[in-house]
Amino acid sequence: MSDTIYKNTGAISIHGGGYLKICPVSADGITETPPWIDIGTIQTFSHKDDTTVKKEPDETGNTAAINLDVREVVLTGLLMESDMALINFLKDTVRDQFYRIYKYNGLVNGVHQEIWYAKAKLVPKIDLTSGTKRIPFEIHMINNTAAITVAHLTDFPDNAYATADVVIAANGIYAISET
Repeated sequence: MSDTIYKNTGAISIHGGGYLKICPVSADGITETPPWIDIGTIQTFSHKDDTTVKKEPDETGNTAAINLDVREVVLTGLLMESDMALINFLKDTVRDQFYRIYKYNGLVNGVHQEIWYAKAKLVPKIDLTSGTKRIPFEIHMINNTAAITVAHLTDFPDNAYATADVVIAANGIYAISET
């Protein structure tokens, strides 16, 4: 029996980067303060979950152990919208605030795929280069030391597809749901 997780044409996204919504949260990341804010459709998107590696040599200088060190999850991309309200919101409002992030990836294998991020800081980046006129975004995730439950009936953004509560495990940073 072959493993089809690694090669699956149904998992190819043909509709671009999906869309992004944010909801203010408390500094501990537990308490949401709705409403969710739709910051737009995404033209390009990158989700990087990267962990640095710390190598420990033995007395001969060869690697004796490898330890996983610092984990960093960062979202970057370009928003398709660039109107004044969005520009002002990104340059003035998001500074020094914490947000829960909802990213809709579109249909993957015939199901709606959503990524739920527990707590994040948005880094304002306004660059309206002529020709593209797209707003870049950069979002850095912050580790959640406690499990976070996004309640289906009360805490979901409009148009979310998940049909049950989404639980982001302690130190999990994000969870993926498919419905």
